[in-house]
Amino acid sequence: MGNDLYVMNDIIEKFWDNKEAIIIEFCFKNPFKFSKEELKATSEMAKGFRDTFVIVKYDLEYTAFMNREKVYMVKGLKSNIDDIIS
Repeated sequence: MGNDLYVMNDIIEKFWDNKEAIIIEFCFKNPFKFSKEELKATSEMAKGFRDTFVIVKYDLEYTAFMNREKVYMVKGLKSNIDDIIS
C-alpha cells in the first residue's frame, strides 16, 4: 500500500527478466530461514508465467484465473480481492 506503481512496475519487470536467477539465489541464501517445505514452494515460482487473465471466481479457498487456454486455481492469496480490484 502506498507504493508508487511506476516504481513497482520497474521492479516487476526486472524480476520477470531475471526470475530464475533471483529465485535460485533467494532459495540458496534463504534470508528468512524458510523451512524445506517453504523453500520448495518458493522454488516452484520459477515455473510462473505472464499472461492476461480474467478472475472467474474468488473464494476463501482459492481464486480461479482463466486465460485463453485454461483455468488456473490459485491458493494462498492473502488479500481480499475487493481490496485489490475495485
